[in-house]
Amino acid sequence: MFNQKTARNRFFTLNRGAGVDEEQSAINLNKLNLFNGYDYRMLLNGTQDQLSGRGAYDPRYGLPDLFNTGFVGRLGVKFSF
Repeated sequence: MFNQKTARNRFFTLNRGAGVDEEQSAINLNKLNLFNGYDYRMLLNGTQDQLSGRGAYDPRYGLPDLFNTGFVGRLGVKFSF
């Protein structure tokens, strides 16, 4: 009932350049015809971060991100004489 280890969200982006302003990890799709299909991992391996050794892959991919806060409760007792 009070299992607070349940994740509410997971990291769903594989590369560091998704959704943030990191040009070195972003994939350039300008010269790519998406109707012919593409290999996402090959494109990610060709980014500047991957070639320099920093790594374009986000190590948080698939890991839990947000958790519920802990259980908080109050108990009040009042004595009147």
